[in-house]
Amino acid sequence: MSAYAEFNCHREDFPVLYQKKDNKQLAFLDSGATSQKPNQVIDTISDTYRYASANIHRGDYTLSLKATRLYEKARITVANFLNANTNEIVFTNGSTEGINFIASTWGEKFLQSGDEIVVTEMEHNSNLLPWAMLAQRKNLVLKLIEVTQEGYLDLESMVRLITPKTKLVSCLHTSNAIGTTNPIEKIIAAAHAVGAKVLIDGAQSVPYERIDVKALDMDFLVFSGHKMLAPTGIGVLYIKKDLIDSIPAYQWGGGMADKVQLPFENTIYHPAPEGLEAGTPPIVQAIGLGAAIDYLTEKVFTQPIKEYLASLCARLIDGLEQIPVVDILGPKEQLRREGHAVAFNLKCIPAKYLAEYLDKNFNIAVRTSKHCAHLLALRLNYPSSIRCSFYFYNTPEEVDRLLAGIQSFVEERYDAIIEQEKINPTNCDSCTVREFA
Repeated sequence: MSAYAEFNCHREDFPVLYQKKDNKQLAFLDSGATSQKPNQVIDTISDTYRYASANIHRGDYTLSLKATRLYEKARITVANFLNANTNEIVFTNGSTEGINFIASTWGEKFLQSGDEIVVTEMEHNSNLLPWAMLAQRKNLVLKLIEVTQEGYLDLESMVRLITPKTKLVSCLHTSNAIGTTNPIEKIIAAAHAVGAKVLIDGAQSVPYERIDVKALDMDFLVFSGHKMLAPTGIGVLYIKKDLIDSIPAYQWGGGMADKVQLPFENTIYHPAPEGLEAGTPPIVQAIGLGAAIDYLTEKVFTQPIKEYLASLCARLIDGLEQIPVVDILGPKEQLRREGHAVAFNLKCIPAKYLAEYLDKNFNIAVRTSKHCAHLLALRLNYPSSIRCSFYFYNTPEEVDRLLAGIQSFVEERYDAIIEQEKINPTNCDSCTVREFA
């Protein structure tokens, strides 16, 4: 059975993919923003609300005990998925909160004036702004690993920037904007060599491959459930067991304290992770994440998902290279080997025009913007881009339909928009159309 056939047989699990517009079936090419949800996850969420809707760790009655078991079972599922211990898994509402959690707890407690944090120019703003704000508050030095024009991290720059003063390196595994996958093994080794800790943003990698936190010697890892078949509002923060007991609480409230007493300094808190999860957590969302991981483990990761997605990227890149007005962003050869997203532009044309055309005329959903990676856009000098991000439910036929849509747009609309917006083709900066960030 071909890889296409292996993955195509799962499409029937995703009801949203069968929507049609003008008799054209939806081609959803924006899974990097959020993935679609299979019936198995939808049913788990629905059944939890029907048969196990209660708060957790708070009731001695059957329904509460059932909800608690399902919630903690989801934690076990996540831990097994990452080869972690269950007490190293903290549930959050997403990657952004996970990063802010570490900045506001570990960073506030352990970093001192003059200490260095190293990030990259490739980062999503969620892995940049928390460290920038922390650096301002505590007089820290924030350093940026540069990105080459080909879309790779400049590893020579990394070697120079990581010094004995470096206390944290925070880096995404795979770029949400241009698809580059970074050599996190080398980054972790370089940081650990000077005694620094490492936070890896796995939002764009965990949905596509098994990450072994022990084999990689990770300190912190964050990812979001909604990019890997789970509902929104649930994320995971992995904290290495050697560190988690030294992490103060991110927020305070019910459920985290074993005994509140006066003076308040004598309050006794539950050990992690319960002591780091104040208030009512995202119970049903966590259970949905467990179901999503079960689906991926049983149906998807048993097949060559990375090779299949790379074949879709290669098919798209090969087609785009035949369209003269297309500029492809990012490391094309790496994307052909192991990518799951391709970003590109049409010379001088605001990306929104193509996205709107594809949606209206071909029922194709793609993302346009800087993808919340503003420093990367500055480095590579693009105002915005079109990003096509694939998941296992996408097909070669959808890639071909996308290419046909782009070619149709170029033939029908490209010159008209150049004239309409009074864009000087020799000076693309003359375009003033505002786009999403």
